[in-house]
Amino acid sequence: MNAEIVKATLLSEIQELEESLQVIARRVQQGEAVGSQTNVDSSKVNNLIGKY
Repeated sequence: MNAEIVKATLLSEIQELEESLQVIARRVQQGEAVGSQTNVDSSKVNNLIGKY
């Protein structure tokens, strides 16, 4: 796999995770239920770590 492709993929996935984590942080700060989004995030984190 080309290093530039890996870099672009990682940056894209990290950005998606960051956006999801910001939603979770906002919900926690407001005392709202986090919901199923945490399951998606942990799965994405695990997949990202497993890939690279």
